[in-house]
Amino acid sequence: MQASTLPASAGWYWISQGYRLFRRQPLPLFTWMMFITMLGMLAMNLAPIGPLLAQFFVPFITVMTLSGCRALASGQPAHPAAWVQPLREPGVPARLLVVGGLQFGLILLAAMLAFMPFSDTLTMELERAMQEENIAPFLDAMRMPAIIFGVLYAGVSALFWFTPLLVAWHQLPVTRAIFFSLVACWRNKWAFLLYAATWGIMLYAVHFIANMLAFAMPGLSSVVAALAMAVNLFAAAVWSCSAYVNYATVFGAASRAQANMADGPGA
Repeated sequence: MQASTLPASAGWYWISQGYRLFRRQPLPLFTWMMFITMLGMLAMNLAPIGPLLAQFFVPFITVMTLSGCRALASGQPAHPAAWVQPLREPGVPARLLVVGGLQFGLILLAAMLAFMPFSDTLTMELERAMQEENIAPFLDAMRMPAIIFGVLYAGVSALFWFTPLLVAWHQLPVTRAIFFSLVACWRNKWAFLLYAATWGIMLYAVHFIANMLAFAMPGLSSVVAALAMAVNLFAAAVWSCSAYVNYATVFGAASRAQANMADGPGA
């Protein structure tokens, strides 16, 4: 299996073509994102067990969502059968559970490595914030461990970015899938940087505008919150489509993903 090396501009291409793919059948994808959001809220209400168990099923959600995007890219209707078909392959569910467990374990390890060296300072600043009712010093103390965690989390994300798809669609063992995912992300690091930066800017803009509207029109804060939620669901659906285009261009399935799309960046 060969991972293509794409130019940095591919980061924007993934997003733009993801939007075009979403426009083909927006309602099923939007509804699916609503369902996932409801599952996430349910998991949070079952804390601490719910969020822990949810981490093990993230690879399943990833495979199902991007299988739907793959069906759309192939000109097929967004039928639920296409979304779950990869999970019916022998051994795939078990390997995806392993992927979810490994990802959760590494994220937990990254959090420990990032925050434990600062635990004394964070505890002291938290107690001080509670006494003085001033959270600013605590937030300042959180800055460095948060940066360290962000860097470590990016590394973990690279390990597992393509892994669920490689396990489910290509029947690769977990270790090989992780290796290929890491290599693919490293080869396209500049495209991923632009991709992440673009999404970050767009989401920040949405939240900034929502906060400004809520501040300017306090009587309509619930309406603004509902609109912001709808925009976030729309963004999540487009992101999922862009993640499929990302996979298709990196791992040579671009001809299938781009059959009815504009030409993309060269490999």
